[in-house]
Amino acid sequence: MSSLFSSVASYTTRGELAAGMIPEPDDAIAFLYDHSQVQQFELRLSPENMKFLDDDPTAEEWVPGTLVYEGVSYDKVGIRYKGSVGSWIGCVENATPDKMAAGELDISGARVCSKLSLKVSFNKYDKEGRFFGVKKLLFHSMNNDPSQLRDRLAYQLFRWMGVAAPRANHAIVTINGRTGLYANIESVDGRFTRSRFATGPDDGEGNLYKEVWPTAGALPLAPLTKERLHDALETNEDEASVDDILLFNELIIDDWLKASGNKEGSPRRHLERYFNVPNLASFFAVDRTIRADDGPFHFYCSPEGFLFVTDEWDNTEAKCEPHGAEGPGLMQMPPSCDPLIRTMAESYKGEYEAAVDRLLSGPFSAATVDESLERWSGQIRELVAELYSKDAGLISPADWDAGLEELKSRVYLLRAMASGDVTFKARARGGPAAAEAKGLDTEFFSFFATCGV
Repeated sequence: MSSLFSSVASYTTRGELAAGMIPEPDDAIAFLYDHSQVQQFELRLSPENMKFLDDDPTAEEWVPGTLVYEGVSYDKVGIRYKGSVGSWIGCVENATPDKMAAGELDISGARVCSKLSLKVSFNKYDKEGRFFGVKKLLFHSMNNDPSQLRDRLAYQLFRWMGVAAPRANHAIVTINGRTGLYANIESVDGRFTRSRFATGPDDGEGNLYKEVWPTAGALPLAPLTKERLHDALETNEDEASVDDILLFNELIIDDWLKASGNKEGSPRRHLERYFNVPNLASFFAVDRTIRADDGPFHFYCSPEGFLFVTDEWDNTEAKCEPHGAEGPGLMQMPPSCDPLIRTMAESYKGEYEAAVDRLLSGPFSAATVDESLERWSGQIRELVAELYSKDAGLISPADWDAGLEELKSRVYLLRAMASGDVTFKARARGGPAAAEAKGLDTEFFSFFATCGV
């Protein structure tokens, strides 16, 4: 075990993980996400391709380029910007904060921020292209995170609670001479599932879906269909069967409707059959404690069961109709209207609260979080100052220091809220204290909660 994990050995070693939990992988790319290192990458594009990307970042179109890592050039890789509504605001011409405040949703126009999140694909133009076995690299700009540390902290909390989540560290990325500090985030794909679930009956070769929910259809939204599931596949695109999710979808929604009508029905039995409840509880414990309410999710299916990530808990008395989210033109459904989330909230209070206790005494304890933040901030402090001296469009040392202190204060309040100052129901609903603290607000979460038959 590396020294990095020595202080948290009680909840990270393979032998001491609870049943169904996912251990940290020790694979061929572990060095890319080594927490003791700040990686360095250079991206080279032709002036024409650089202009093409900068003129319309939100189109997320690929262009060919070269990646240089430790003096080795990888030619004809795919390069594009990546993001979502929140990450484009203030970073492309027409998505100004003033327009958004006025209710105008226009995420178009040329790049105006010094850096934007990036995706690099080694198999875009060469099907067999890989980088130490990896198909893609993801670099998050962290433009909405003045501490530049939220991604690393949040992903670490999930992993150290035994939930399969991407590894992350920092990277200096230069693109055509323009240099910035990024979060280097592990991509979730077939290699990811094999690295986490290789000991399972399918050797980690199960179906991986992106942005599809297993109980879709229970809400007044689009139902789950074979077509939707096939479109969402990230692995096994040509030969996958999606019947297992469709069966679960049918069974839990049927029992959900019966239970809602005071007829005989128990959605809980389907969770107990298909999911590993302790791991679900661990996932929700982290998700709700840090209020990780943003980002797409993946869903993994294997002979042992399903794995997934969800969004947020909400008022169990909420009306089950779409309502406005934070931002113009954005709609969301109260999660309590979903059979899976509602069943977890109503039936597994004890498991959830036990997981919160483990989180607060382990990965999210004051000593553990403070040690991590101290180490990581020490890695990037001089880099922040150096980069700002060359590009005033990047975060200044003063703003970064303020962001770091704000993150520490935010963590303190979130830990206090979860430690008993807020009841389970209040945590599930957002609670009266929820307005006093925002979450870690990380970008593009892609992590899992484990389940098994």
